[in-house]
Amino acid sequence: MKAGKLRIIALFSEKRFGIFPDVQTVKEQGVNFVMGQWRGLVSSQGTSPEAINKLHDAFKKGMEDPVFQKNARDMSINLHYLGPEAFGKLMASDHELFGKLIQEMKK
Repeated sequence: MKAGKLRIIALFSEKRFGIFPDVQTVKEQGVNFVMGQWRGLVSSQGTSPEAINKLHDAFKKGMEDPVFQKNARDMSINLHYLGPEAFGKLMASDHELFGKLIQEMKK
């Protein structure tokens, strides 16, 4: 892309990437669609709230590290932090969405 051999025509993200400020999202181009790639930590059922809080605090601290944030920007990764409850809801929502899509494709 930077060498001029590729051109990004759209982003599926909620917002534009800082490294490519002139590249529109598909939403900006009139298509009501957002699809991202998320990463997170999960634990087995029954993990103590203390252990979950400890993992959460360490993970969040790492995400707030300026070096980590710079590395993410350099790799064109938009960071968006979600706490345990919100991340659980995101995983459930994606599970439902992609489950429906898979069932539709089987028809």
